Amino acid sequence: METLTDRQKLIANTLIDWAREHKGEAAHDMIIEESELAKLLGDASWKRANNEDLYILCAYCSRKEYPMIPLLVVIPGLRKPEKPLMTHAFKATLPAAENAKRWDAALKDIKKTKVATWDEFKKNMQPASEE
Repeated sequence: METLTDRQKLIANTLIDWAREHKGEAAHDMIIEESELAKLLGDASWKRANNEDLYILCAYCSRKEYPMIPLLVVIPGLRKPEKPLMTHAFKATLPAAENAKRWDAALKDIKKTKVATWDEFKKNMQPASEE
């Protein structure tokens, strides 16, 4: 049984909705800046502590074989996730070129995820109060 917090589930739900809404766009256009995600979560600004939630969500996605949605969240200006998040998602410290190649592949996987997979993922991300 997974033990994600309601906050982690809220972040996941927000990112799932984001990915579904932007599915028709190019893979790189699906990424979301931290500040924009913060607004969608109802926060004034991104809290660096939220990154730990993204690491946990990456591990969850990996175990459940869901698309790596935390990789959609990027540092403003860099257009890529933080290195620890990428390392966590890809399970290794990789050379920059290989990391970029895997990141591009992950974005494409997110883009082509089937509706049924999103539905199952979303169902599993309901806060405890709604289960």
